[in-house]
Amino acid sequence: MAITWPQIGSQYFVELLGDLEPQGKTLEEITRAGVDGVAFRELGDRGQKSQLLGAAIVETSAAAKTLLSTYKGMIGSTVSIIQAEQTSTNYLILDVGDFVRKQIATPVGGNFSDGTAIANESPCWLVSSRWEVQYVGT
Repeated sequence: MAITWPQIGSQYFVELLGDLEPQGKTLEEITRAGVDGVAFRELGDRGQKSQLLGAAIVETSAAAKTLLSTYKGMIGSTVSIIQAEQTSTNYLILDVGDFVRKQIATPVGGNFSDGTAIANESPCWLVSSRWEVQYVGT
């Protein structure tokens, strides 16, 4: 059975950590200065923000730098996210950041960020990133 690698949009990862928050009821706190107590108003069903941590592998330092630009270019896009062989649709990318590029001696297995299989033992680059996404479906 083939492995389904984690994915955000068209970008592949060897690991994608974090849980996607489903759509659910949201509340707003209502308070007034000088008045004791608190009340809440129901605002309806909305998606909550989620944070994911991704790890991708590329072959060169230049490819790692290009990948960071590609990630930044995805902000504002609505994408599908694949985790644990489950596809979740209609997630808006709010932010991508906290990048770390690290050269590693040998790949840990999986696919390069473009989806091609890692088949050699040459040094490569591990790229980690933090993603902030929110469900925007109905």
